[in-house]
Amino acid sequence: MKQADYITIKENKKKIKLSLAKPNEIVLKCREFRESKKILDFGCNINSAVYKASENKEYFGYDQSQKAQQWLKKEGKFIDFWKTREKFDCIVAMSVMEHLSWKQRIHFIKQSKNLLSENGHLIMNFVFTQNHGLLGFFGDIEHKDPISPLDFSKLIDGYGFESKVYLHHLPISFSVILDLLMNYYPFGITTIISKKTGK
Repeated sequence: MKQADYITIKENKKKIKLSLAKPNEIVLKCREFRESKKILDFGCNINSAVYKASENKEYFGYDQSQKAQQWLKKEGKFIDFWKTREKFDCIVAMSVMEHLSWKQRIHFIKQSKNLLSENGHLIMNFVFTQNHGLLGFFGDIEHKDPISPLDFSKLIDGYGFESKVYLHHLPISFSVILDLLMNYYPFGITTIISKKTGK
């Protein structure tokens, strides 16, 4: 990921990067993912983007969907995230956090730290309501409590990580144009890349 792919700003001494890249590109093209050899894809579903990008990696996946589990087991890629004691270089959770309660999110962070190797990375992206709108966010009935990117990254860091926050633009639409006219940034997707510090 090139420096030109994002603009860095600071808010409350925490760096936020306003990214010009698509959300999945940040995840799959970042150095933290590219250099990882053993990947765990949390909430992977079937034929996920992470799976397709892991051709030369040791890939494993976990999803609560029975169909996804059957597919993973058929491919020899299933691993029970909550029970395994294996170690991974990178854990990826794309479009998952907005479907979890706060209790589940904290449980996920703790278990991720347990499963990551030394200096391993946790990579997540999710939607949030700022400039996305409550109606837009809760248009998916499975969406849980909205997530503040800054607050969530600080929570993650409190469990022994160092995080970088990226905000992504939404596809051009009337609401995005309206946001721009009102001097709001149309950034409704967050990616957080967190390095395990061992603390």
